Amino acid sequence: MQFNLRGIGAFAIAAMLAAIILFVPTRSVSATPPQSGGGLSITFGVGQKPDAPYTVTCESRSHRRTYCAADTRGGATLQQQFPGSAPCVFGNTWGADAEGVWVEGGCRGTFVVNPYTGGGPWWWDPGNGHRPPSQGIPRRGACLFKERNYRGEYFCMNNGASFNLLPPGFNDKISSIQVYGRVSMVVYNDANFRGENVSINRSVSDLSAWRLNSNRNKNWNNRISSIQLN
Repeated sequence: MQFNLRGIGAFAIAAMLAAIILFVPTRSVSATPPQSGGGLSITFGVGQKPDAPYTVTCESRSHRRTYCAADTRGGATLQQQFPGSAPCVFGNTWGADAEGVWVEGGCRGTFVVNPYTGGGPWWWDPGNGHRPPSQGIPRRGACLFKERNYRGEYFCMNNGASFNLLPPGFNDKISSIQVYGRVSMVVYNDANFRGENVSINRSVSDLSAWRLNSNRNKNWNNRISSIQLN
């Protein structure tokens, strides 16, 4: 019996490609080129205007993660879950980060992206078990996370930025800080750059390990109210 080696080789290559396609998250092609958002790389959805709400349809096929490009710094909400869709649960089967709105696990629906008005931080959420995408990470700056070990919801700041008062939902909510490039960050216990403070020039995976100088029984976990980056 003679084997058709060329046919067997072609079949093997096709099988390998199919396996790769099955496990690699899909990416949205509906996007404008990345733009600078306060020194960060921001992608807008097609037709998205910076000063107006933006509606985008995003569907997870075969339970794979899919990104639908949008500037999500203003936050996003689920407008409608499609009939037959798996449950769309924020932070689990859908969310928003620097690449846009993401869905996975069979979530399919339409989402409203709020315009970013500037002047304050924003929460991004890469989802359970996922790290923040490289887009939106500053070359020189820092990202601040709600959970230890650079996980959970986060926001990023470019070198030279500052917040004299973190708004409700952000104030006293930081548990880890990842630093990028050569920067010097000063975080304060109180608003308007007042009160106990500490300088940070490297990543801190767990702020509970950093003690206050004024009281060694207390730590910096969930205690930051204002920030400066230089």
